Amino acid sequence: MYKSLLPTANRDPAHPLPPLLTDSHPDPDAVPGGSPVHLAEPDGAGVGVLADEFATLPAGTARTRMHSALAGLLPGSPLPNGTVSAYADGARTLGLDADPLLLTQDPAPPHPDPVLLVLDDTTGQILTVDPLTAAVIGRVPVGRPGPYLAVTSVDGASLYAIGPDGQEIAVIDTVAQRARPPRAGLTLGGRPTVLVVRRDATRAVVACPAPWAAASVDLTGDTPPVHTRVDHQDVRNFGGIAVDVEAGRLYANANDASSTVTYDTSAGELRGKVYGPATPTFVTPGETGRVYVYGAAAGSNGQVQVMPVPTSGATYRPYDFTVPGTALAMLTSSARRAVVLRRTGDTGHVVTLYEQPHSSPPVTVKESEVAVGAAPVALALDPRDRAWVRHAAAVSVVAGGELLAELPLGAAPLSLTFSPDAGRAFIACDDATVAVVDLGADGPAVTGRWQLPPGTVASAALFTTFSATASEGAAR
Repeated sequence: MYKSLLPTANRDPAHPLPPLLTDSHPDPDAVPGGSPVHLAEPDGAGVGVLADEFATLPAGTARTRMHSALAGLLPGSPLPNGTVSAYADGARTLGLDADPLLLTQDPAPPHPDPVLLVLDDTTGQILTVDPLTAAVIGRVPVGRPGPYLAVTSVDGASLYAIGPDGQEIAVIDTVAQRARPPRAGLTLGGRPTVLVVRRDATRAVVACPAPWAAASVDLTGDTPPVHTRVDHQDVRNFGGIAVDVEAGRLYANANDASSTVTYDTSAGELRGKVYGPATPTFVTPGETGRVYVYGAAAGSNGQVQVMPVPTSGATYRPYDFTVPGTALAMLTSSARRAVVLRRTGDTGHVVTLYEQPHSSPPVTVKESEVAVGAAPVALALDPRDRAWVRHAAAVSVVAGGELLAELPLGAAPLSLTFSPDAGRAFIACDDATVAVVDLGADGPAVTGRWQLPPGTVASAALFTTFSATASEGAAR
């Protein structure tokens, strides 16, 4: 099967193609100029060189780069942003598939290269950035206004995003660079604070600290979302919430009742309630059947306690902080430790805790505490469990109980993302740039600064690699 590589669908008839491209039969009376032209043998072999070049590009970026190149050659003619097949169909309607100079065999798409996906609140688009050139090579509308929560599937083929209205999850085919039908019908009681997707990409969960607390969304079919409604008698004033998407569990702190409530997100049903510590403000999953809860009772310095869930079990002794402070975030590391960002005065502290279940009594233990500087804002963990703290115009990096670096950025960091080996970080800043941080033998260092389109406000950025199974149309 042979296909044209020239995109011509939806062409304005007022702007016909140049004669070289529309007339496959040269004028016999024309006087040749320049060097003699020798037709390649067999037919199509010459343009096959160009096709081979396209074939070396990843499937998603190949189409975008080809589209941009042809748009530059034909500035007066709008071009569709479609697939190679769509371009071929458009050419066929004009009879161009009979031109031997435009014929080439459509090769199997190669494995896509990594890209940086930036969700821009200003335009409501996903910008695809080529890490090799720092150029924006694609734009896809999200379909809803930002700011966004976003996550990609394990294979990289799908991006899921949700805006502050929480009404639907946008689904983006990252290989084909196009939006697919969104997952709609969501009902949440507030702005989403959690969006997670199972590793097998069968289900996503969106959650917020409100009575209509979560929606579990089927990503494989048309089953309506399963909503979790938290009863007023269980939680009146929300503290923290957390989702364990693989276990299908939603955890919600009742700040006024000093309790943590567990729900089954696949059924939207209550599974149990446990009490303690006082005035819980954050919760994060721990080992199977347990969570970490941060308590902030008035008059205390704050504490973290391991709690069995969904119902009462062994009573763990909490870890009590020795200095007053305010918790800003609490996350779970890959080793199932709790990593807490606290502000003490104007100084940030990263505290790592774990459990000792076999001691008598079982106990919550502080492993390390590292001061990270002024004005801490938010916390992220990279694939090697290094803690990255966002400040007003800098980031701090913590690992192994030590401060690795404080990196000034000259602008406010908005979102962070990492390469799978955690050897490189990408920090989207509020001056429409991306700071590139390499983690070498000498520690983290800013090694590049990429310019995004002016006015870009990146509420989310995702460095995306593609597995061998990722292909155009695999998004769901």
